[in-house]
Amino acid sequence: MTRTLRGVVVTDGPRPVRWLHHGRPLAACTPPYARPVEVTGAGDTLAGHLLARTLHGDSPAAALRSAVLAASRHTAAPRPVPGPSHS
Repeated sequence: MTRTLRGVVVTDGPRPVRWLHHGRPLAACTPPYARPVEVTGAGDTLAGHLLARTLHGDSPAAALRSAVLAASRHTAAPRPVPGPSHS
């Protein structure tokens, strides 16, 4: 059985984020400028937010825009660096 990937979201730093469905553009959004402090988890934030907004009923463009903003805020927020474990 052959399966086909129906959708993919492509991110590339400050360049537009593209959501493709069967290889065709579904939505695109340019991230706002945010000086990245920490990028770990940005993709997870974008994916989770996109899924939540899509399941909530947002249009593809609105869901992607909301997810891109959430990921941008995530990268701009400083987080503490964990110290050594004392177990």
